[in-house]
Amino acid sequence: MTPATTATVSAQSRTYFTAPAAQWLQAIGFLLSLALFSLEFWPALLLVGVFLIHSFRSDRYFFLIELFLLCGGYGYIRPGQFPVNSYDIGLLIGIIGIIIYRRNKMVKRLTLAMLAYFAVILLIASTSDETMAIQFRRIRLYLGLVSFFIPMVIFANRQFEWQKFIHTVMLFTLTICLFYTIDTFILNGGILVPSATWVRDSFGKAHYSSISHLVWDPLSLWWPRHYPYGLYWMALCIIPLATKQVRLRPLHYALVFLAIFASRTMTFMAGILIGFASFAGQAKKMIKYSLGTIVVLSALYAVDSSLGSPMRVASTVDQFTSLSTAADQVDLSEFGSGRMAQIIPKWELLFRLNRQWLGFGFLHPELTTNPKYAITNEYYTDTSRSEEVATAVEVTQVQTIFDIGFVGLLVQTAFYVGLYFMIRRLRHASYYLCVLITISVFGLGGFAGLSLNDGLFLLGLTLGAILLSNPECRLASFPSDSSTTTTTPQP
Repeated sequence: MTPATTATVSAQSRTYFTAPAAQWLQAIGFLLSLALFSLEFWPALLLVGVFLIHSFRSDRYFFLIELFLLCGGYGYIRPGQFPVNSYDIGLLIGIIGIIIYRRNKMVKRLTLAMLAYFAVILLIASTSDETMAIQFRRIRLYLGLVSFFIPMVIFANRQFEWQKFIHTVMLFTLTICLFYTIDTFILNGGILVPSATWVRDSFGKAHYSSISHLVWDPLSLWWPRHYPYGLYWMALCIIPLATKQVRLRPLHYALVFLAIFASRTMTFMAGILIGFASFAGQAKKMIKYSLGTIVVLSALYAVDSSLGSPMRVASTVDQFTSLSTAADQVDLSEFGSGRMAQIIPKWELLFRLNRQWLGFGFLHPELTTNPKYAITNEYYTDTSRSEEVATAVEVTQVQTIFDIGFVGLLVQTAFYVGLYFMIRRLRHASYYLCVLITISVFGLGGFAGLSLNDGLFLLGLTLGAILLSNPECRLASFPSDSSTTTTTPQP
């Protein structure tokens, strides 16, 4: 970064966000290459590699965010799209980090707590009669926090500046918002964020854009819903914006609001609004943002209701109203955009098998063949989907109960909250709590959460960055290019 940029993002500066043109081009270029790769234009993988190598040599902050975007997918790479799952690459790098990184007392404590949590998950899974070989395909979705070692390895023997990190996160977040806006309202399809939207054929099968078959209708009035996978990064931008450490210009805010509108996901909107209301800093600001949240939601409800609920705000609120008048389970199954239809028969089976405390285990929707876990879901309107395995529901907290029961949910909650109390005296620890709360709210809609790697990778990135920004948590890790880098800790 240039000296001017460093001044812009200094802790004392509360000026408008800005970045040199070269940084915007770097972010746009990398995301375009990632989009081409997601469209299955295979030469784009070389472009992705070139950007990563260039960033590794010139700007580790860019390299860090680019690597997490690649490993976490975030609307660009979806699970199962390629022979090698991008999540597994991130897990592998994190595991290597555990092995090679020299840990001080704080990092040792966090590592031991994390390994103990993983051990409990494996122990609970061992009580299921599903084979561990099949279970591990989904167990690994719970292991994403190991990614907190990735930033620590990347910045080993290097100075880490928190404000530069946040500046880079904000730059990429705004660029993703730009891509969401263009993709939804101009290209009207899945070109710039290919894995965030799709169309279904008459048989209900989802079709994504590819270079050979683009899903788009440019300059039309069809505004396809783009799921908020790429917008999870907003969780890291909440505190600097809510406390006005960084200010956005009206154009930037327009991009943010248009991107949120493009997602049309109520739980995502709620997570962002709750984050702002909770971490505004002063009590006066918290009240202000809370009242603002109520006003915004009320206005959105009124506008959305009058237009037939294209933003899905009114329809979501109306579901809560209809919930109070539900006469039977059929009425109840319509709640949550069909999520209750997914949950009800599996919940009944959970208690019928007396597995409510330890869960079914990590069942796989395709590979689990034990008839014990097969159900016929009478609540689906699409009868072709009625035969299924008792797993895969779009509420991450309920999915956790199905996987590891009420005991597992309690252990999971205690672990992630406990981590905050372990680091609460460190600078920037509030960012961890903010991201934790925000992605947990996202999880109510089946997004991010604590049982999916895209949410856990973001939490791991936050935790690793917090540790790096506190010199007392750092030690030299292994011989690298120490002759050309500085080991002076940030004051």
